This record gives sequence, structure tokens and C-alpha cells, in this order.
Amino acid sequence: MTQLSNNKSKKHPTSSPFARTRRATGGLRGARKLYCYVDETGQDTKGRLFIVVAVVIEKTKDELKKKLERIESSIAKKKFKWNKTRNADRVQYIERALCLAPLKGNIYYRSFRGSKEYRDLTILTIAQAINLFLKKNSIKDYKAIIEIDGLKKSEQSKVAVILRNLGIRTEKVRGAKDESSAIIRLADMVAGFIRETIEGKKSFMKIKAYFDKKKVLYEI
Repeated sequence: MTQLSNNKSKKHPTSSPFARTRRATGGLRGARKLYCYVDETGQDTKGRLFIVVAVVIEKTKDELKKKLERIESSIAKKKFKWNKTRNADRVQYIERALCLAPLKGNIYYRSFRGSKEYRDLTILTIAQAINLFLKKNSIKDYKAIIEIDGLKKSEQSKVAVILRNLGIRTEKVRGAKDESSAIIRLADMVAGFIRETIEGKKSFMKIKAYFDKKKVLYEI
């Protein structure tokens, strides 16, 4: 009995596999949940230009989706996609969507030239965007749910592993379609918008200059 009593009084901080998991992940209890929505453009240029956009937010995703959907319906009564949207509607959407408060400083993008490694470039941009968001908001303990437009189910676990190897704490990595998420559609519209500015379309360059001054967009 004495021996049993002594064993009970001893603490074994490493005995629980759940304790080991909590230490390895930085502590899951109380972790802040991040959401990252990703789209890209430029594969049609065969490496000449490739642009990735990542929208990173924390608590306001449902509210943001509703606001974006209201903007869409008020302009054209449809779900927006850059390549299927009239130029005048594109301008209205960009000007109104980028004024939404939850998006300020939380739209990250990066452009690449001379590479067809589209998956790797997308993953790199995601990791950089999340790290910048963490630094800006002084976040250390978090989990990230990442939605990538068009990501095949067979690729989801591979992308998650690479992101974790880059130090990103993922809860889920999944594919998404434009039809399913207003924030994915936003990422698509911003990618098209950024591409137009890089390719020298003056009307969009003026709009981008305005939002650059407002620090809405963050170029990685």
C-alpha cells in the first residue's frame, strides 16, 4: 500500500499522449482559429506570370461572407468570377469589397515569373501570408483552416504535410469552389485585379494605387 501511495503522489508530466500532443502543437486548448482562402491566376501564361492571393481572417468570416454576397447581389444578382464578369461590374465589386473593414491589411498576394511550379508557389505564399498575419496580430497559439480553390481531394493531405513542414499549424486543408464561398470568389476577383494592374491596365492601376495608400493589400 505504501508503494502504491508513493506512486500516486508522483507526477508524470510526460505519461499522457495528449500532453505530448499539446506540447508539440503549442497547446491546442485556447488556440485561436484562423481561416485562409486562396486562389490564383496565370497558369494560362505557362510560367510568364503567376499570381497567388491569400485572404487571412480570424473571427469575422461569416459576417464577411454575408457582406460580400450582398455586394454581389446588388451589382449583378450573381456569384462573381473574374473571367465571367463585365469590366464595369469588376470595378464596382473591387471598389466596394476592398472597403470592407475586416479585409484591411488581410489580403496578401505574391507574383512569380519564370516558373510552372504552381503548387509549390501557392503553398509558399500561403505560409508567408499566415506568418505575416501572425506577426501583425502577435498570435502564437493558433490553428489554421485553409481553403484552396480547385485543390483536388488527392492533393489535400500532401499540401497539409508541406505546410506543417513549413511550420504552419493546420487544422484542415481542403479544396473549394467559387460557387461555395464568397471569400474564395473575393480571392479570385483580387487575383484577376492584380493581374490587370501588373499587365498595365490603367483603370485598375488607379484603383490599386488608392487601396495601396489605404494599406488594404499586402504584397509579399
